Amino acid sequence: MVKLGRKAYEHIAGPSCQQLDGYNGHNISVEEMLDCTTVQCLYAKPENWVPNAEDMYFEVDSKYYLSGLSDHSSSGGLKQTFAPILHGRVQGSIDNDNNPWIDSEELQRESGVAFHPACFELYRIVSEDTFREVNVNGLVQLRNNCCTSNKNFCEWGDDVDCSKEQCWLHFPGFEYLVANPIFIPGFRDICENALQTDQDFYVQQSAFSQRGRHRKQLVSADPFLKLPTELVQNVVSYLNSREIASMRLASHAFEHLPISLWHRLILAEMPFIYEARCKDVTPYTWASQDVNMLQNLRKEVEEWQSQRQRRARDLEHDPEWETKFLATEPEVPPWHTEANLKSSKKSHSR
Repeated sequence: MVKLGRKAYEHIAGPSCQQLDGYNGHNISVEEMLDCTTVQCLYAKPENWVPNAEDMYFEVDSKYYLSGLSDHSSSGGLKQTFAPILHGRVQGSIDNDNNPWIDSEELQRESGVAFHPACFELYRIVSEDTFREVNVNGLVQLRNNCCTSNKNFCEWGDDVDCSKEQCWLHFPGFEYLVANPIFIPGFRDICENALQTDQDFYVQQSAFSQRGRHRKQLVSADPFLKLPTELVQNVVSYLNSREIASMRLASHAFEHLPISLWHRLILAEMPFIYEARCKDVTPYTWASQDVNMLQNLRKEVEEWQSQRQRRARDLEHDPEWETKFLATEPEVPPWHTEANLKSSKKSHSR
């Protein structure tokens, strides 16, 4: 019997597995963890920085620019490789915690502020709600301030504190920490199933069916029944969902409330459902890109350029042929046309 090394085996977790090297697939799916290892960074703009067509609108007036995407941050955050290569940034160091080793302005400029693209999408939305702009400068400054003081970059939850060792500990019950907050499997189906498309649908219709009344209730003294519908709805506008439920139990005046009321309640009590208030809920570009596809494209270019240089060196004995070869051999793979790249990115986007 041949004994194989540990890497030759794959551990398949059972429902009650307590292995901490990864989250149990019985508790969270791969689809739900989409991009949980994808990294993007903000880097300080050099003096010769020039905008390009792929820049996001908030990069124009910011002191910082976005890198491409990388997968799995390295231990220590060194030599993180990005794709695509934006503004010449091929590699870079990353950090987003209170690291005392980057306490100088020069080191802070060289160290990127790292985040998940999906998480940055939430920051973008909240920042625009709060500051009326994407406060990129403030985010980086917060990281820099924490590196020169005893303050934490952010308030970590107890579950994060338990998990963040040198190697992440995947405790059962903490799976929500790696769930993608933007692309949620099944959420679209839930919303579509709740849609009413009937021609007679009207948002001012009652959301409730008729309740039966006892004779005693019909003659009971209910002060709210004396109010016109407009005043009843005005009273409701000051109440939260729990208070509305109580009023419906106490008075028949609140028996029928318009469907439109629930839009206000969602905005007030479920602010995390930002789709209810945003006119455009399309995530920013990099939150919907496939990091593996981008990294493969970068590797194809690197391999092509390496072979191109090797063949050019083979022709160094004949300068004329070398010049002709370099003039006719493209610097990137011929199949990397703008149309093909756009098609590939579109097919791999969410």
